[in-house]
Amino acid sequence: MQLRSVILNLFIAAMLTSTAWAMAIEFSSFEKDLFEVTQSRDASARSPLSWSLSAGGSEDDVVTGIATSSDGSIYVAGNFIENIMFGDEGGLQATGLQYDEDFFIAKAFPNGTWDWMVGGGTDIGGDSVAGIALDSNEDIIITGLYCSGTAGEACSMSLGSLTALSKGQDEDEGNVFVAKLSSGGAWQWVESVGTVNDEIAIDVVVDSNDSVFVSLLFRGMLNVGSSTIPSGGDSYSLAVAKLSSSLTWEWAVGGFAAGDVGFEPFGGLCLGPMDEVYFAGSFLGDIMLNPMSLTSAGGSDVIISHITDNGSWGWGYSAGGVNDDWGTGCIVDSNGTVFTTGAFQDTASFGNASYVVSNGWFDLFVATSAADGNWSNVISAGGSGYESIDSMVVTANDDILLLGQLSSSFSLGSENLSTSGGDDILLAMLDNSGNWNWGIAAGGSGNDKGIGIALDSTGSAVSVVNYQLTATFSGAQNTSVGNSDLAIWGYSKDLDGDGITDGSDNCPADANPDQYDHDSDGLGDACDDDLDNDGLANHDDDCDMGATGWFSDNNSDHDGDGCLDASLEDPDDDNDGVLDDHPDICPKGPVGWISNASNDENTDGCEDVDTDGDGLVDQLDNCANLSNLDQADLDGDGIGDVCDDDIDGDG
Repeated sequence: MQLRSVILNLFIAAMLTSTAWAMAIEFSSFEKDLFEVTQSRDASARSPLSWSLSAGGSEDDVVTGIATSSDGSIYVAGNFIENIMFGDEGGLQATGLQYDEDFFIAKAFPNGTWDWMVGGGTDIGGDSVAGIALDSNEDIIITGLYCSGTAGEACSMSLGSLTALSKGQDEDEGNVFVAKLSSGGAWQWVESVGTVNDEIAIDVVVDSNDSVFVSLLFRGMLNVGSSTIPSGGDSYSLAVAKLSSSLTWEWAVGGFAAGDVGFEPFGGLCLGPMDEVYFAGSFLGDIMLNPMSLTSAGGSDVIISHITDNGSWGWGYSAGGVNDDWGTGCIVDSNGTVFTTGAFQDTASFGNASYVVSNGWFDLFVATSAADGNWSNVISAGGSGYESIDSMVVTANDDILLLGQLSSSFSLGSENLSTSGGDDILLAMLDNSGNWNWGIAAGGSGNDKGIGIALDSTGSAVSVVNYQLTATFSGAQNTSVGNSDLAIWGYSKDLDGDGITDGSDNCPADANPDQYDHDSDGLGDACDDDLDNDGLANHDDDCDMGATGWFSDNNSDHDGDGCLDASLEDPDDDNDGVLDDHPDICPKGPVGWISNASNDENTDGCEDVDTDGDGLVDQLDNCANLSNLDQADLDGDGIGDVCDDDIDGDG
């Protein structure tokens, strides 16, 4: 148990950092000179396929999330101690000055330069941001903590001109907040939820109706608007709450823990194509997602769960083994498939779908769930050290870009990855068929970690990372000012060298600069095994660039050659060598013979076979097995009288 605590603390330290209020600053000449000495490097760096933009101060600074807008603007959120500089564009000073921890939100232009930055927090306690998202107007929604650790003291947070946000009672340990900023960085509103105990903000997402969903951990009685949710014990329980666009808390649902163990302090929310809400995370021991209950197999287990529109648990499933297995987040593709990711130790089972075995300490995993929540598949990768995925994003082609960390050498598909020293950053692509497309490592001799990933306006990966010392991001290099700094990393991978970056390339592994897609299925012609999407592979299809919008079967494609019978692309439906308009008297005759002088003397497209020897070929004989030269058919049913069990057709 002691070893597990050490491992978990290291994991949490990499994912969570507390903070406090901040304001944009203008340094005195002495302070500015001193700060510029410590900030003696350019905040931005570039290489042919990569750029990076950093920010930091003399202490520890971390980034916790990223969101991008339609014009390519990049919004990042994170936490800092005392002060932080964003290149030459400006900086922030913590409210409490020395050793005070505050949070920031900053905007960068698509070209990799800082635009603006704002801070928030209080002059006592800890204040931090855990998640960031954009609404339909591309304004900014964040969630985090304020006044953390201030039990017994009065504490409130002021954000711009908004009314100061009190933590409620002096006895409170601090609360979770949700706030909105305009795309220009002006505070719009702020709301809070909390208990008298401590809470942990986890994540925030915004649906197409601008409803805000927040996830958090809590102990005690959680107040959400007019609702109160009890926890299951002394350990952390989970809550997911919905805040409407009119700032009304519509509902909150709790996942209750029993005893002295419960939910782990990390995870994430994700939305489906129809605004379905999912939560991925980890738990230890017994939990209740009313009316369902789950029990971990040994150490911590992974959980993926669905919350219904009315704020109840739809389903929840766990995965894992006897050791610790951690879920860090989820994402949903355009087909509604849910992807859950994280890290696992030793052997982890994902329902009846599959199990994975680590190659060393912790390996990364990516698991999929069907619409009903059941695990459908899982893949893993890793070496002898610690490998994890912490953030994912879906491309326009339903490929998955993944960001995380690695501490050892291992193979990812055809790529051989290695570290530059301590922990490094991992960026990879999983294609829409579940295969590793590519992967790269970035970082330096310090401990570096990928935190969040999004898509830029070209469909390429743009990530936020924490790094130490000097780190190289695919050729772009930055050096930290303090113990740790943060950076935005823009990476335009072009695996096939066709000039189209992978995020927007419909064949990322096959050069196709024209991006032709005959059947408009999202797969470029250069890598599409079925160009016309008729169900026949190109090598079996005589019309592989033929008509689209149909499927080859006996009715639509009599001879199975991949050419649509009802169109001009197939002039010989039975492939007998006699064109249908020759005319072929038997246009849909038996398949597998070719008309010639010996089997089709009059070249009418009907094979000259006369089984009953009555002088009529079988295709034209209404009783092919019994001689009936006159072809009498009293009831006109197409069956000759000599072989018709009901000659008059009266039943």
